[in-house]
This record gives sequence, structure tokens and C-alpha cells, in this order.
Amino acid sequence: MEARNAEIVIERLGARGDGIGQLGGIPVFVPLALPGERVLARIEGKRGDGLTASVLEWLEQDAARAKPPCRHFGICGGCAAQHMNDKLYVAWKRGIAVEALSRVGVPEEKIAPLMRVSAHTRRRATFAFRRTRDGVLLGFNARASHQLVDVGECPLLHPDLETALPGLRLALNSVLTGDAQGDIALQLTESGLDALITCDLTLDLFKREKLAVMTEQANLARVSWRRHEDDDPEPVSERHAPIVTLGGVPVHLPPGVFLQPSREGEAAITAQVLTGLSDLDGSVADLYAGVGSFSLPLAAHHPIHAVDGNAQAVAALKQAGDRITLGRLTTERRDLSKRPLLVHELKKFRGVVIDPPRAGAREQVTELAVATMVQKIVMVSCNPATMARDLSILINKGWRLDSVVPIDQFLWTPHLEMTAILHQTIKNS
Repeated sequence: MEARNAEIVIERLGARGDGIGQLGGIPVFVPLALPGERVLARIEGKRGDGLTASVLEWLEQDAARAKPPCRHFGICGGCAAQHMNDKLYVAWKRGIAVEALSRVGVPEEKIAPLMRVSAHTRRRATFAFRRTRDGVLLGFNARASHQLVDVGECPLLHPDLETALPGLRLALNSVLTGDAQGDIALQLTESGLDALITCDLTLDLFKREKLAVMTEQANLARVSWRRHEDDDPEPVSERHAPIVTLGGVPVHLPPGVFLQPSREGEAAITAQVLTGLSDLDGSVADLYAGVGSFSLPLAAHHPIHAVDGNAQAVAALKQAGDRITLGRLTTERRDLSKRPLLVHELKKFRGVVIDPPRAGAREQVTELAVATMVQKIVMVSCNPATMARDLSILINKGWRLDSVVPIDQFLWTPHLEMTAILHQTIKNS
């Protein structure tokens, strides 16, 4: 559509953090604008049934506007909400949970106040990179663009990730050739930074030697490589085995496996899981268990059966679990989206923890909904929309929702972690 300018009065905030106004009865989404503000905006395109726009000039600004803590904000696409004061931000972030769950009939009083992690606590992040004639650009994509913003600092990141960026630029420049581009995922472990590079270059002997040098120069614990996102990562150089401790048990992390993005967030979620199952007597199934963020803490209180589709994660958890009393923790590799645990398989469990990917777990939750021997479920999700859908399946089958806790470990973004505790109201048979 042809771009044009219009004066817009911002009425509310959307789920992505955009200000939303009206133009001829059509909603207009305006990034970086706040409710109560009047802006001169450039109408640029369509989004669903509405229009997208960018601010040309603020005609009136609201008192809730705050100074962003990051100099890259507004250009970098990583954050959407650094321009809000604290009161507005908390209301907006918790409101994401309230709006999603209200669609399936969950009243607001069931939703707890927002729990929040601190800035500078994010222990994992994925950076885009591109080699240029002037060196390697390393950072995040610009807002609504594939343009790369070269990031000097980030208030989200743990200081160990932030201080590693200059050395990584230099080290990548010596490894990459031509105009190579890709991603590098960094994860802070107790042994140092673990790096996974995704780049469509073939590793010859020369590049492998350079990666070994990079591991030393950038003070990394390990560097792994894959050409494409769906490929299995190959560890190329390892100075120290990447270790994290979960429930008091050290776990040797395979390359590329999932961890909660911050220790604070992990602790908050784990506390909700333990609380939700604290009055339970019997075995617990941990579904989508990963490397055991919840399985290992729970194993101190219950026999645990941990299920996940990632073979390396399951192997790492089994190895860690073997350090616990024999039989206390068992593991199973299984793609739960294709082969959910069926009702007859769930009979042996009195509690279930389920932490699916963003797509949710419709198939597995459908089985859980009619598993009458299961007494308690703790659901963990990073997607309020799919969590609402999955909760509605359980509630419609008679499960009682006790509480929902929104946990903000994705600061200044529209992403929100949530936990929900439910109990069975149907008499066991």
C-alpha cells in the first residue's frame, strides 16, 4: 500500500507493546507510542485487520514515558517496552496473561501479581553475525528488519556474556571467510561460556584449528558448529566440560540443549513446580523434561519419570540421574507431540509437570484431561495463547485451576513465562 501520514491518538497497548489507535475505524499499530499520546505517524503497511505505522513526530507525550536503559532501544528489535515507566510496564506485562486467559474463562483473580527477574541476569542469548570488509558485525536484528544492529552492550545480558562480545568479534573474524553470516548462541555455564555457531560453511582442517584458537582467545568452555539449524551440533573444541547444577546434581550439557534463560527465572519456576506438588504422595511424570531443570529438584521428594524427545538431553539427564539413588529417576526418549503418554500409561503417576515448546501440547493435554489417577498438574509455558488453549482442555474436563503465576524473565519483551497449578476434581477410579 502507498505510505501516507496521519495524526493518531493512542488508546491502548497491544500484546506486542505497540500503541494502538484508530484511523477511520481501523486499528493502527504504532511501535514506541504509549496510551494518551498523540502522534504524527506514517502509515506503512497492514497487519491482520489493521495498519502498521511509525512515529514521525510526537505531538503530545504521556507522563508514563521513561528513558530507555539501553542506547540501542528503538533500533534494535530485541526489546519492545523500555520506554514505559515501571507501573505501566508491570500492568502491560501482567495484562498479557490476563487477556489470554480471559478468552477461555479464567477470571483475573486467579492470576497472581507479576514475578520479575532482574536486569543483567540473562545467561543465554543468540546473536546474529555477518562478516564485512571492516570486520564482524555481532548483535541483534533491527526492528521489523533483517538489518543487523552491532550491539556494544545489552542490559538484559549477564555481564559475562556482555564482556565476551568484543573478543568474539575478533575471533569470528579470523574463522569466517567471504561475507559469511549466521548465528552464535552463547550459554553461560559453571565452567564458562558455551558457544554454538550456525553457519553455512564447511569446516576444513584450517577452520577447525582456528576454532580451537578462538576457544582460547575468547575464553570459551566449548565451541560447537552446525551448518543449518536442523543439523546436530558438532563439538569442535572443548577446554572445559559445560556444567550446570540442577537440584544439587551436576549436569554435563550437550551442545544446543534448552535451559531457562536466567537462573532467577529457573529458580522462580522450580519453586512453583515444587509448591504445586508438595502435598502429593506418589510418582511424578516430568514431560518435556529437557536436561532436568525440574526432574532433578523433584527427585528429592518423589520418584520421577522424565520424558523428552531430544536424545542428547535425555542421555545427559540419565547420566546425572544415575548419581541419585537407583530407581529414583528414570528417563524415556519420546516425541510427545507425536506419541503422547496415553491414559493407561499415566495411571502410575499421581502428579505431572509439563513444560512444552511454544506450540503447546494439545495432544498430551487431551490425554491428561481424562487421566483420573493423576491428582495434580503443574503446567509451565512461554506462550500465553497456547497455554490458555491447553488449560481450557483440562478445565472443560473438570480440572480445577488453583492459580496462575506470570513470571517475567524476558524483560522488556512481549514474551511471558507462566506456571499454572491444577487439581483433579473427579474421584479416582
